[in-house]
Amino acid sequence: MSFEQNDELCRHWQGLDPPRSGKEVHEIMELVETRARRFERTIFWRNVREYVAAAIVAVVFALLASNVKTPLERVGYATVSAGALWVILFAWLMQRSRQAPLPESPGEAYKKALLAKYDRQILLTRTAWAWYVLPTTTGLVVASLGHDYAPAFGFVMAGFMLAVGVAIAILNWNAAKTLAAEKRELQRLLVGTE
Repeated sequence: MSFEQNDELCRHWQGLDPPRSGKEVHEIMELVETRARRFERTIFWRNVREYVAAAIVAVVFALLASNVKTPLERVGYATVSAGALWVILFAWLMQRSRQAPLPESPGEAYKKALLAKYDRQILLTRTAWAWYVLPTTTGLVVASLGHDYAPAFGFVMAGFMLAVGVAIAILNWNAAKTLAAEKRELQRLLVGTE
């Protein structure tokens, strides 16, 4: 978004009390644009990492499921593989459902689209325990309990997998709090209050 491209936002910031100078408005718009681009890059590379990691997990656990002896282990590993495929599909669908706000959009449309993008990512991060952690953790717990030659080890591994799942959910919840703080700061910039 360049200073010239978004006259509506410029007029908004210049009309505040106290009014902003053209230089201040230009600096605010550059800051908003920089943050929006950084946010988009972060989301893009996070999704790429998730796609690659989930694809590897899906293949590895599908191979494990086809090579184990106990039915419970097979079901558990197949669940992990299916869960990884679900993560790929869900992340792709969520990414496709909300395109990046276009800097040349009218001011109000740009603000709404940018803030909605943050809202979507906050929601996805807060609910990662359900769509991301739960399917794979459940599969790993089931596979651990199905381990036929060391039942005690299976219970220990199941407990460990649950602990890892809870830790990942907590990390995502904290990441959602950080995103919410970033959104509030961006929102302050967009409405022109400091």
